[in-house]
Amino acid sequence: MYSSINKRIKKQAAEDQMTITATKDQESIQETAHLVNRTANSKHLEQSKPQVKAQKTITTRLEDL
Repeated sequence: MYSSINKRIKKQAAEDQMTITATKDQESIQETAHLVNRTANSKHLEQSKPQVKAQKTITTRLEDL
């Protein structure tokens, strides 16, 4: 009787550990995706700065006309 209880406890512990590992993996994937998005957004912002500056210059020149 005790051996079957021990087997169930060990099985449940193993399942719990697998769940914890899967959860940590998912959190890691989400964090990585978030960092990739932030990096992409930052690069996009840096690339668009000259265009924004040029648009401001054009707008200023048009206002001066």
